[in-house]
Amino acid sequence: MFCQACGAFNADESAEFCNRCQAKLMVVSGPAAELEEETASAEEIPLDEHLLERISALEEVVKREGDMIRGLYDTLQRLEKNFSIAQTGILALQETLEQRGVLSHGETAERWQALSEARLHAVEMKDRFLDRRERILGGFSGPGREGFVQKIRNAEFAILSLDPESGMRLL
Repeated sequence: MFCQACGAFNADESAEFCNRCQAKLMVVSGPAAELEEETASAEEIPLDEHLLERISALEEVVKREGDMIRGLYDTLQRLEKNFSIAQTGILALQETLEQRGVLSHGETAERWQALSEARLHAVEMKDRFLDRRERILGGFSGPGREGFVQKIRNAEFAILSLDPESGMRLL
């Protein structure tokens, strides 16, 4: 059997992988005369075999991509279920606190919106800082570079911890 990738002859007909390049061996059928010519000169791979090799490789890629998409779909379903359960628990807690008079009606929604906006702002600032960090470090060439780098790292830690105010103070 000849390898479709490198053209090497593999004597073991039951082998799954090529002895030379370790590519997966595919069984290719064709006219017997054509296969006998191949045995005589293994250097030249016919166009049909080359196309079959390419199609086999593409089929393998499509199969892997399908498996990956299936896994992502399963993960997304689990996340959706967990989100639904968490949201139900939060709503139950909110109702309980409102019934006991600990929270006024609508107070939770206002706080939630304010905290969500602050969090989104912090994430945006983190992304902007990470885009510019290397440029900031590369632009400094004065004495005390180690101290400057340490200050940037401290600011980076604060910003990555989603505390943009202290990160900006450090910068």
